[in-house]
Amino acid sequence: MEHPFTLLSSDRIQKEDIIRMLKNCGGVLLFDVWRLGVISYDKSHVWVSLGNVEKVDKKSIIEAEKMLQAPVLSTVGLLTSCHDPQITYQMAYDFAYLCIQHYHCVLDDGMDEIDDQEVITAIYQERRFTDRVPPLVEKPGV
Repeated sequence: MEHPFTLLSSDRIQKEDIIRMLKNCGGVLLFDVWRLGVISYDKSHVWVSLGNVEKVDKKSIIEAEKMLQAPVLSTVGLLTSCHDPQITYQMAYDFAYLCIQHYHCVLDDGMDEIDDQEVITAIYQERRFTDRVPPLVEKPGV
């Protein structure tokens, strides 16, 4: 089962930034046409790609811009592919949490809900979806 999440940012996120974050949190780099890398745990995966603002639902852009109080300039796609949805959802929010440490952004959960930095942080810290997957952390210089 797959589920798309979209990180929407008022910052200009570059491909090199996402690659660095993937490397620093133990992700596997892919460099294919669609995806930059993948974060995996057991049989669950989150595929990470640099998105295109023009391809995001206009309703999501408008809501995100209200929340960010700035125009959306970048998107990052997080596609979960899972054996266990709770694990991949937690992993998607974990990666979003790492992103909010560097960028002003919100997360569209693909189910008509956009979560701000406060909600993303709470889900990361409380392990709201599951505590069966360890928190994703950045280790610079890995």
